[in-house]
Amino acid sequence: MKSFATYALFGGSFDPPHAGHQKIVDAVLKLDWIDAVII
Repeated sequence: MKSFATYALFGGSFDPPHAGHQKIVDAVLKLDWIDAVII
């Protein structure tokens, strides 16, 4: 049983935001050991 959450940090320049940013977040969230992404 997992007793803590694992967060991924995604930072950088989002100006302008684009579909590639969303694809990266979606791909990371598919990893079973990542619980959430903080942007």
